[in-house]
Amino acid sequence: LRPSGLAVSPRTGNMIVISSKHQKLITLDAKGEVAGSYNLRPANLEQPEGVAILPGGDLLIASEGKAGSGVLARYRYVRGLS
Repeated sequence: LRPSGLAVSPRTGNMIVISSKHQKLITLDAKGEVAGSYNLRPANLEQPEGVAILPGGDLLIASEGKAGSGVLARYRYVRGLS
């Protein structure tokens, strides 16, 4: 997987792992079992390197820009993701 970022949800205890190399977001439940896998490529996150979960459950992903400026993307709380 080669993870580049990790966050733990304060709501569920789920772990969010991102992989810059594979442009994936993986969710793991509290037991470490894979709960979901999401492709980050359509989200225009060229090189996702950081992830955080806000207290309300919103997800932040920081992405370096390969040829331009970096991106900080915020995604609204999605049940089961964070």
